Amino acid sequence: MALARAKNAKGERIGFTRATLATDFAAVAKLVGVDANGEPNGTANEEARYIMDATFLLLVDLPEVMKAPERITQRLNSVGITGMLDAAVAPELLPMYDGLAKSGKLTVRTTLAQWYDPEKYRDTRGTIDYDRMVREASAVRAKYANDPLIRADVVKLFADGVLEGIPMPCRRRCRKSPRCTPTYSRSSARTSKDTSR
Repeated sequence: MALARAKNAKGERIGFTRATLATDFAAVAKLVGVDANGEPNGTANEEARYIMDATFLLLVDLPEVMKAPERITQRLNSVGITGMLDAAVAPELLPMYDGLAKSGKLTVRTTLAQWYDPEKYRDTRGTIDYDRMVREASAVRAKYANDPLIRADVVKLFADGVLEGIPMPCRRRCRKSPRCTPTYSRSSARTSKDTSR
């Protein structure tokens, strides 16, 4: 179902198929998993997810989490954890931390690594407004500056675009495909002096 949501450059919902991966979506074809017949298998990574209007993975369950956010800190405390770094905090997650703090249920020192999706800061010309991102991050940092339990002085950057990024997206497709060019391999990372094997 999600694959059918993919929109082409004209904004038409035509979906990911073997045919559209070769035409409309050729630029992201390496980022869409396919089966032995070249048909999409349900995997979509990096910017291919934006074409489907996919929700950021860490926000998918947010409505459920918001029903009982204190369960997070209860679980952490149950195993002796008294401090944490949330490694990718989108702006949509801040109300959860605010609610925990206000209710007295934030029982761990928390560092929030702020994450801003660059695609949400793109203007009509396609330029990302980094200044706006920095202003928003600075405002959040200032908001928690005097909070005894929350710090927000860290920013998360994804070098590959998304959390589940695959450094070699071709692993899930036929290695004989002409469009499959590995971006990383273990052998290329090993030096001649490597004796660990």
